[in-house]
Parts: sequence; C-alpha cells; structure tokens
Amino acid sequence: MTASVSTMLASINRYHDLQRQSRFKVFFDKIPGCCPNLADLSLRCESVDLPGRILNTYDHRTYGPVVKYPTQTFFGEITLNFICSSNKSKRESFRYTGMEEKTTFENWMNYINTYPSTSSRSQDYPYHNFRYKNQYVADIYIICYGTDEKETPSYRMDFERAFPTSVGQVPMTWASEEVARVPVTFTYDFFRFTNQCDCDPETGTLIQSTNPPRQQAPSPPTPRAVEVQDFFPESGGVIGGGSTTVTPNGNLAND
Repeated sequence: MTASVSTMLASINRYHDLQRQSRFKVFFDKIPGCCPNLADLSLRCESVDLPGRILNTYDHRTYGPVVKYPTQTFFGEITLNFICSSNKSKRESFRYTGMEEKTTFENWMNYINTYPSTSSRSQDYPYHNFRYKNQYVADIYIICYGTDEKETPSYRMDFERAFPTSVGQVPMTWASEEVARVPVTFTYDFFRFTNQCDCDPETGTLIQSTNPPRQQAPSPPTPRAVEVQDFFPESGGVIGGGSTTVTPNGNLAND
C-alpha cells in the first residue's frame, strides 16, 4: 500500500527541513609542519563526500548455502575539494603567494616525507625518511547545518588521526576562466559521529553514547606564516630561509 501525500508531508514536517547538501563546513584542529590560516582553509572547501563504513566479510559453508561473517571494519578514505586562491593582496612582494590551499597540503605531505625544496640542497641527505605517525596526524571535523535562522548544527563527523595521502591534479587550460580546484584525499584511523550508539561489550545491548563529539567547532589558532617548508628528518627543524622553526613534536616556534 502506497503512502498518501498527507502522510508524506506529516513525516517531513516533523523536522525543520530536509538536509541541504550546501550546509556544511570542514575544520582542521591543526596542519602539522606549517601554520596556514585555518579559517580561510575551511571556507575554501567547496565539496566533500561523507564516507561510509564497510564490514569486510568472509564466506563460510558447512552444509547448505554460503553464509557471511564480518571480520574487519573498513573506513573509506575521504576526499575534500578546495577552490584555489591567487596571489595575496596588500603586500609589497606578492609573487608566488597563490595556490595556498595546494601548497598547504603539499607542505603537510612534505613534513611527513621530506624532499629538497631547491636543486642546491644536498641530494645525499636522507630525504626518504618518514616521521612517526603521532608527529604528522591531525583531526578533521565536518559539521552539517540546518536551514533555520541560527543555522543549528544537525550532524557532525570527527575523523581521528588523519593525514593526506594524495594531493590531486589541478587542471589548467587556456580555454577556460573557471576557478582552479584541487582535490585532497585523506586517510584516518576511524570516525565518530553525533548520536552514535555504543554497544555494551558484556551484554551486547546498544546504549546511547555518553561521550558524543564536541558540539562546538574548534577555534582556529592565530595564523603565522612559514615561508620555507624543507625539514631535517631527524631534528624537525626548517632548513634555512626564515626565522620560523618546527620542533620535533610538530609545533611551531619562532627563533
């Protein structure tokens, strides 16, 4: 039996509105290895696919049909798409200050696995070394909002211990004046979400989580510029060309 129009409307009217795809915002608690304007970075993210969760299974058969059993949880990667800015304004020397969104995540990846920033840098230096994971991961938060006047948060996902695995291609062509965009793919340990129910390990019953994700977006730190993004894998220091250094734990300090 099909539902009537009034039944459908009554079901929708129980909520303020349906969730709109454009009502979202992405936050980073930090960017290891550099310190961009995190507020601007959040505004540059124009699209994202909220990832799902997959249970890997194996097939088992003793007699009769094959049945499946879960063996492992798989959290899919997440890709954020950013619009790219051009050169900064109101500066005496503003050449090569564009594509800040692209260079931010490239510098993050360079912090994970450093390569020389200039051809004069010694090629014998052990640039192939990787840092420890706790030095280069960060948390990512995606908050969806309602359409009410206060833009009340409606849903939130927290991605724990994330880091970029790919900075995608940026197409450039003389045939278009479209804004450049860069996709960045992240992996993470797991995600949490609002109203998540936990399972009691002893009884197996579902219980409402007593520790839901924080309801307020993190406050971005005051941005500081880092002009050179070449690092010593052992000491964690920035190589030359500026007064800002990166300590081994990933924090920034001014000399």
